[in-house]
Amino acid sequence: VLDIGCGWGSFATHAATRHGVNVVGITLSEPQARVARQRAIDAGVGDEVEIRVMDSQTRNEDTAALVAMTQCLARREALDSQLSTAQIDSQESISENRFLAARDGIEAELIDSGREARVPVPKIVDRLVAALRPHAQELGCEPELEYCLELARENGAVRQRRISREVPSLAQMVSILADELE
Repeated sequence: VLDIGCGWGSFATHAATRHGVNVVGITLSEPQARVARQRAIDAGVGDEVEIRVMDSQTRNEDTAALVAMTQCLARREALDSQLSTAQIDSQESISENRFLAARDGIEAELIDSGREARVPVPKIVDRLVAALRPHAQELGCEPELEYCLELARENGAVRQRRISREVPSLAQMVSILADELE
């Protein structure tokens, strides 16, 4: 379960303890994350609840694209897993990829443990979208999945930097970004 805006972690802990699910919570606040992590540990679900301090998407179309990709991935894995046991068991690669993604964002080159190589995120997204198209057709989310290709070229951070170069003032940039939220 993905809990965007998890705050102090109440829902994440509840979902893990009452429903036996794994939860990834996202908050912008490190103090909230510390409390949320501790709540999960105190409730005995510290291994099932992961709390991350990070930003999420701000535009509806960006969020819809990521939701479509997640749904398609879940469907693909449920019907015919594409992951090898080595990939699933490769916790070191998974941890390193989390670090690389947090540090470098869309410019990251992630470890593909199946190929034993580092691959740029946009190339990973291209391959993934191609593999997930049949699932998107079945789920009725083809346009949203295709938009992931756009996000791989210009995510929110890249878009904000581009806008900051195009307008003469911070106030104008904030106004443009605020308009996107409506």
